[in-house]
Amino acid sequence: MTNTVLVFLALLGLSEANTYTGTLQPNLRFKKKAMLSVRDINAARTSNRGATFNDEASAITAANVHLNTIKADLVAANNLITVTSISELATKWGEDKPDEASGAEAKLQAAGCRGFTGNNALAGKIVIQVANAGVENHDVVHELVHVLSGDQGSTDILTQLGDNGNEGFTEYYARKFCKERGVEQMAAYPAHYSVIASVCTKFPADCWKAYMQNGGWAGIEIKIADAWSKTTCAASEMKSGIVSYALNDGYEESRKRTFVKQNYLDPVKKFKYWKFGWCKAIGDTTNGICNTQCTKEAITVTGTPPVVNENFKYCTLETEDDAVTGPQQVSNDGEDVNPGPAEDTVTEV
Repeated sequence: MTNTVLVFLALLGLSEANTYTGTLQPNLRFKKKAMLSVRDINAARTSNRGATFNDEASAITAANVHLNTIKADLVAANNLITVTSISELATKWGEDKPDEASGAEAKLQAAGCRGFTGNNALAGKIVIQVANAGVENHDVVHELVHVLSGDQGSTDILTQLGDNGNEGFTEYYARKFCKERGVEQMAAYPAHYSVIASVCTKFPADCWKAYMQNGGWAGIEIKIADAWSKTTCAASEMKSGIVSYALNDGYEESRKRTFVKQNYLDPVKKFKYWKFGWCKAIGDTTNGICNTQCTKEAITVTGTPPVVNENFKYCTLETEDDAVTGPQQVSNDGEDVNPGPAEDTVTEV
């Protein structure tokens, strides 16, 4: 598959016999060229898309059965190779790309990479670094959500919002499924996740249709724009350039929606607009980016290898019981990276 999907992989917990599929670049972009067991996976996806949404909790419970089906097919197809160290990961990288074997370990570590999909000798195989064999963790669930959401992980959200937008939705539902499956939470894609956490708390049915049933961004964007544009705080505090006309009720809906999209794709740089526009509009002070303790620093990725701020825990959901534990992984801190890297390249985040 040619589309790129930003994938968050940290320490996975599966046995050495397990395999998975896709294309993971060291900057955690996932070029999914999966050779999946298509029949059962397509059936699971079709069933999920046709299901009636009553509430988010029951939808998660029902769709969790499909994640089990997908996982079983991937394992049976021998499409997930696990390793237990960065050096082993680099060795596999070199097996797949002999001309890049030299210095591979340093490059992968600097990029925060814990997995990739082979394009040559390991074509169709995903190689993932794990912590403890035999224990499913957050990153496996994240990948299963990708597969359930769209063919080879490709969704309308990916087309419309790019890699970061797609990963924000993926991570939102991954955390929901982790809770359903009793899997420990880990931090991923903090900026985009935190926005989706506030949006989908407000519009759970629309979010489910947009991402899990591949309905796309437009429907939910209209609702966000409408709520955002009507807040007195937003209208009074945003007075320059695109902000002024985008939030003015006298301008066409499409321009307001454009502003919402632009701000969504860069939630770190446009942090105050989300906090003082959207969050004020919906009256939320507890979920995602709207939490009063969720700061710009808490959703900003820093360091080498890149890590998520420890205060990201304040940017999750009010109802999320699990603490953010384990290695705090990387995402692009609000930058839209839809074009993706060239094939077989190591791109630092």
